[in-house]
Amino acid sequence: MAVSPEVTRQHLQEELALVNDLATTYKWEVTPDFENLIVLVTMYAHNGDRFILEIRCDNYKEMPPFFEFIDPDSGQ
Repeated sequence: MAVSPEVTRQHLQEELALVNDLATTYKWEVTPDFENLIVLVTMYAHNGDRFILEIRCDNYKEMPPFFEFIDPDSGQ
C-alpha cells in the first residue's frame, strides 16, 4: 500500500523542524524538496571535504527513506 505524498510531506515537515538545532550545531545544510519528497543534506568533514547525502522519502513512513551519498563534484 502506497502512502499519499501529502501524508509523507506532512511527516517530513514535522520531523525536519526537529532537526534544525542539530543541523546548526554541526553546520549541516538541510534542503528539503517537498514536491519530490527528497531531502539533501550537505555536511563538511573536519578537513573541509564536502559530503552530500540525498534522502528519498517515497512512501515514508510505510517504507524507510533511501539514503545515498552524492559526489559533490559530479552530482552522481
